[in-house]
Amino acid sequence: MSIKRQIVEKRALQILAGEDEEFPEMKRFVQNVDPEKPVRIPRLIWHDEDANVLWIEDLGKMRTLSEALFAKQSPDDNVDDVAAGLGAYLFEFYNVTSDPPSSFIAYMANLSDLSGIRQYLVNMVLTNLSGAGLEDATIFSERVRTALEESDTANLDRCLARECPSGF
Repeated sequence: MSIKRQIVEKRALQILAGEDEEFPEMKRFVQNVDPEKPVRIPRLIWHDEDANVLWIEDLGKMRTLSEALFAKQSPDDNVDDVAAGLGAYLFEFYNVTSDPPSSFIAYMANLSDLSGIRQYLVNMVLTNLSGAGLEDATIFSERVRTALEESDTANLDRCLARECPSGF
C-alpha cells in the first residue's frame, strides 16, 4: 500500500470509529450502530508512518456483502433485513458526513495526486478503443488526457463541498 493510501485509510478509519475531531457527529453515530447489523468497520490498531506499517482489526469470519445478501444460513437470515440494515447505515452515514469541514477538504485535496488516475483513465480508453479496432484510438485517448488535464482543480474542492458544476 502506498504511504498516501495508508494515511487516507488511517484517517478514514478514525472518522468511521468516531475518533476524528472534525467529525464529532460520528461518535454519536458509531455508538448507535447495532453490533448485530451487517456493517462492521475494522478498528485502527496502529499506524507507523515512518516504517510504512498500518495495522487494522481482523474482522475474522465476517461475511462479505454478497454472502450476507445471497446466502441463507438460517431461517432468521432475510435478504430484506440485510438490505434494510445496510441502507439505514448508509443513509445515516451520509447524513453525518455530507457536510465536511473546509479543513478536511483542504487536507484531502492536498493528498490527492490525480496524475496517476488520469494516466489510468487515458490508458483504459486507449486499451478499450484499440481492442475494439478503432484506428483513431490514440487520438481519442489523447483528447481524454487533454480534457482531464484541463479540468479545473477547483471543481474537486467544490464537489467535496457538494457544489459540483453540472457535467463534472
